[in-house]
Amino acid sequence: MKKIVAVLGIVILAVSGILGADYIRAWIKTIGMGPGESSGNWFTTDAIVAPEYTESLIGGAPDVMANYQGLQPDDWQAFLHVDQGSALMPYDLFISLETADSDDLFIGQRNMAELRFLSSPKSERNPDGLPVGFSRTEHAWKGEYYAGMTCMACHSGLITHDGDALYILGGATLSDFEGMTKRLEAALKGALSDSAKFARLANRMGYEGTQGADDLRQMLETASAELSHRIAVNDTEHPYGFGRVDAVGQIYNMTAGVNLGVEANLADPNAPVSYPFIWGTSQSHVVQWTGFAPNYLPAGVLLRNAGEVLGVFGRIDLEDKSKPLHPGYPSTVNVPQLGAIGDWTNQLEPPAWPSHVLGAIDEGKAAQGKEIYADLCAQCHEVVTPFQTYRAKLIPVNEIGTDPLTAGNSLAFGRTKGGLPMLKLLLSIQQSVEAVTYHPFEAIKASEREALADKIGLPGGNTYKARPLNGIWASPPYLHNGSVPSLAALLLPADERPDRFTLGWWEYDPKTLGFAPYEGEDAFVFDTSLPGNSNAGHEGANMGTLLAPHEREALLEYLKTL
Repeated sequence: MKKIVAVLGIVILAVSGILGADYIRAWIKTIGMGPGESSGNWFTTDAIVAPEYTESLIGGAPDVMANYQGLQPDDWQAFLHVDQGSALMPYDLFISLETADSDDLFIGQRNMAELRFLSSPKSERNPDGLPVGFSRTEHAWKGEYYAGMTCMACHSGLITHDGDALYILGGATLSDFEGMTKRLEAALKGALSDSAKFARLANRMGYEGTQGADDLRQMLETASAELSHRIAVNDTEHPYGFGRVDAVGQIYNMTAGVNLGVEANLADPNAPVSYPFIWGTSQSHVVQWTGFAPNYLPAGVLLRNAGEVLGVFGRIDLEDKSKPLHPGYPSTVNVPQLGAIGDWTNQLEPPAWPSHVLGAIDEGKAAQGKEIYADLCAQCHEVVTPFQTYRAKLIPVNEIGTDPLTAGNSLAFGRTKGGLPMLKLLLSIQQSVEAVTYHPFEAIKASEREALADKIGLPGGNTYKARPLNGIWASPPYLHNGSVPSLAALLLPADERPDRFTLGWWEYDPKTLGFAPYEGEDAFVFDTSLPGNSNAGHEGANMGTLLAPHEREALLEYLKTL
């Protein structure tokens, strides 16, 4: 036994020496799982500011309620603004920049509400009042601290109902990521072209005199050029709209294309998906809508999250070899904090149905719905406890019948001359991501790639992942591409589902389990006839679309209990 312990100790020390102590600690955090706490205890929070639009739509700004969903209060608070290494632009510039069409700050509540990001007040953790999901880098990158995005920018849900507001940590956001980048680009260009804006910006940032003006102009030009390049690389024919982004496509472009400097790797990120809820992430053997990303090795989890950072404005210098003994190239990726984020995600519970806001559950109907679910749904959407692991069902596209573009893109992005699906994608992204922790490997010969493909048995071919539906009521709209506005509509045959609907507000309908139609001037019209937007599929006798009306009602009632 002592020999075994000694050998393990030597291995751990050796690996620690190669990868670094921070990396090992992050691994350990990533696989840690806690018991959590009750997620039914809702409380009023001052960490989230209700969007100012509520004043005109419902006659006042409500207090926001939340629950800790299994996290400790301090961790819950930290999750809102933790630095993961995203570096969008110099921090002082970001917090001082005005919108292009007014003298309001870009991070101000009006602008953030229009983009459907949630505002957060100034506090000890958030001294400058950054919106939820935005952060300041802990460490300077080449002498500069940066503003960036973190998990909660994309995984912060909000539900309003009859004047009440509920914040859902880890839920699906309605924010407009694509619109945010374009509006930010306009703000930068506005500061460069408008002398009054430039003067106010210089005053806020403390830039004085001719030299100060020159330095500020250089900063603006650099930030503007970087952002414009990203927007151009990821430009698509049709806008994503509220609550959607082609995350895999954009991460692929940034890691395998821009960061590696290989323009031939760039692809069209034209298959936007809804932001999935992130509770239960650690329970499955694979993640992502198509199930292509393995989730069972700590190193893989950490590398995957590092790839996400590099895809969301993270920075890496593949030319800097000034420290030959260092295991990796310099980057902004915050490895220890990624470990903490992994730990919090592992402990995150789905929110319990808030009966005090959305109405009591009809227990009789729910019991009937439970039997229907067991007969029809559980074969794919397994019923699990918050911390029970499971092996996800990967359903072929031709079987599930939903829009194939996302799954097809995952294959096409990585297709090599020899026709190996996904391999080039994985190797290209891996090369960029692994550079965070050690030098990227040399090119692999085609014959070796083929052998590797046979060995690793790539998951998630032309498939979509079926996951447990814990908390599914809290994450409309539905299907991977957000093409169905409610769970009630999803239980209808495809030709009876809305072919056009509006998005843009958080008002929730507890009868349909989805967002109510939004008629505001800035509403986004979801057109299911556009490429990637089909609302077809997920229908048939074994998928609930042939149920009688009273059976659908019972099933919906049961889904509230998950």
